[in-house]
Amino acid sequence: MIATTVYFNPQCSKCRQTSSLLEKNNIDPNIIEYLDNPPSKEELTNIIALGMPAKDLIRTAEDEWKNTGLDVETASDDD
Repeated sequence: MIATTVYFNPQCSKCRQTSSLLEKNNIDPNIIEYLDNPPSKEELTNIIALGMPAKDLIRTAEDEWKNTGLDVETASDDD
């Protein structure tokens, strides 16, 4: 079986839906509650290397993002 890791926020409805879907398909992922255990820069770089652009990982409605002053469409992966 392929090892699966899910970065999870129990307050997020999409995370809970994903967890339910995985459970229904008998997939037991490694769960990382990212608010308590934020991924390192290396871990984020590895995720991006899988083909997901950094901008697809950003929760743009959060104050932390808004306070950066960056534009999600023009920010680089390093930003």
